[in-house]
Amino acid sequence: MVAQFLETYPHYQETKYVSVNVSRISLIDDNFYLSLQQFAEKHPGFVDRILLEVTENIDFNQDQLDLALNNLRRIKILVFNSLLTISAQVTPV
Repeated sequence: MVAQFLETYPHYQETKYVSVNVSRISLIDDNFYLSLQQFAEKHPGFVDRILLEVTENIDFNQDQLDLALNNLRRIKILVFNSLLTISAQVTPV
């Protein structure tokens, strides 16, 4: 859907980005990372036009926190890093 939007409106990607909200559950789901990896491989020109935002208050237990941080590191390697923001409070419980 994001790629279709950027293909339909190529002028949009010259000066703007598409913001995608990421839930707490997505952050600890390996399938989410795999989806991002597949997107990056299929649409490498769009990766730097996508802003991933975690915007909810989230409480993780220690295992979930470790998994979320590991997945964020993996996402950064895909070059989503220049636009990856976390505006959520992460509190281990």
